[in-house]
Amino acid sequence: MKQDTTSETYRSDISKSQIINSLTLREKVKAFQADSQKYYKPYNFMCATQDIANDHAELIGFGYDALFKQNAAWVLSRFKVEIDHTPRLYDEIDLSTWHKGPQGPFWIRDFQVNNPKTGESMIRCTSSWVIIDLKERKMKHLESVLPLDAEASKNDKDAISIACKKIRAPKNIKINLSGKHKVVYSDLDMNRHANNAKYIEWILDYIDTEITSYYTISSFQINFNHETYLSDIVEIYTAEIDPSHSDNEHTNSNENTDKENTKHYRKFYAQGLCEGKNIFQAELTFAK
Repeated sequence: MKQDTTSETYRSDISKSQIINSLTLREKVKAFQADSQKYYKPYNFMCATQDIANDHAELIGFGYDALFKQNAAWVLSRFKVEIDHTPRLYDEIDLSTWHKGPQGPFWIRDFQVNNPKTGESMIRCTSSWVIIDLKERKMKHLESVLPLDAEASKNDKDAISIACKKIRAPKNIKINLSGKHKVVYSDLDMNRHANNAKYIEWILDYIDTEITSYYTISSFQINFNHETYLSDIVEIYTAEIDPSHSDNEHTNSNENTDKENTKHYRKFYAQGLCEGKNIFQAELTFAK
């Protein structure tokens, strides 16, 4: 694979001597990564972003191993996705990531999936991360953990230009208890709590199958507020909301406006509660 030494590096061809401003992985959508409509599952996309984010962070000096030595770890706080063209089973895709440095208490990292044959955008994503103390489970100041030259590798490119915002529960709409999920062994990651990517699975399990079976996800955002552990019971609440209700950006220069105007959108708010704590909040938009 050809390497662009100015900005983009493929994981299979990495030069340790350069400042690596982005990292790209090419893969093919496999059968276990596809849903009943043969579309790339959001859960698998989130898993892939976690892997490539850590790979890139390791290469530039502040990945999992480097932070663990300081009794610290990256924690995903907010995750926003805009889907331009959903990858399908056996599609080849290029997944890229880069970080944009600090913004307030957050470290901003973007992701993009492109069609390697045409170069067109398929998925765009921005995420907000914090660093926590592993013993106290409290946030640490970024500058107290990261190397002094951490911003030298930042990239000003935007997959989505506006960082994730707070998600607020809709007003004057009843939010219904749609189901309860007991955190099981298969939900856990190496930190012994439920992996963040599992939350999108839990949410989709409690959205009406009329939606999940016949619509495709065009965008979603999840804000992660608290961790959950083995045997925790998470109550999943959902409500359908006005598709225009959002503080979030939806910009898609790749789609034809006339074509978009013919689509039918359904939008949902979801939240998870556990023992009175708000575990997550999410907004999901589906298109048909």
